[in-house]
Amino acid sequence: MKRSLKYIIAAAILLVSCGKEESKHNIPDAPVNFIINPATGLDTHLNSGGNIGIYIKSKDKEAYDKLIRGVTVAKSYIAERTASSLVGYSGLLVVNIGILGDKPFAAFDLCCPNEARQNIRIVPTNEVSGRCPECGSTFSLLDGTGRPLSGPAEKDAKFLKPYYVERLNENEYRIFY
Repeated sequence: MKRSLKYIIAAAILLVSCGKEESKHNIPDAPVNFIINPATGLDTHLNSGGNIGIYIKSKDKEAYDKLIRGVTVAKSYIAERTASSLVGYSGLLVVNIGILGDKPFAAFDLCCPNEARQNIRIVPTNEVSGRCPECGSTFSLLDGTGRPLSGPAEKDAKFLKPYYVERLNENEYRIFY
């Protein structure tokens, strides 16, 4: 009896500890599969360190362009390039972090992690940070972390949701989740 009780307790501990790991991000998961070509493609704006590319659905682009008016380091693009172009929950923010080599870019979801609403998007600044127009939180972009710098997101340590960036060849990079 004692032996079977030990096995039951051990099995219960194993089941609890092997549960699904909680995400540290509160932005809903959404598929991301996007190719950028900063050397020769549409994305040449991303060739310089500190420059930002915003990839957003065509229906949202006009309104977002009004938010980034005057932000010279950022340029927005229509996300629907191919049938397989997927840009996450609210769109993609890609920043050239100024590091040479295979990983010169960082990519994040545009959604503010404090608001966690699809239509509340981070707006880049000329200081290469991002700011939420709703809650006022600011986020670091140039260091590639998306860490909160100020506002309610800093208090709760809510980082921008990152995406993976991999080099495909000399000119192309794939952003995915």
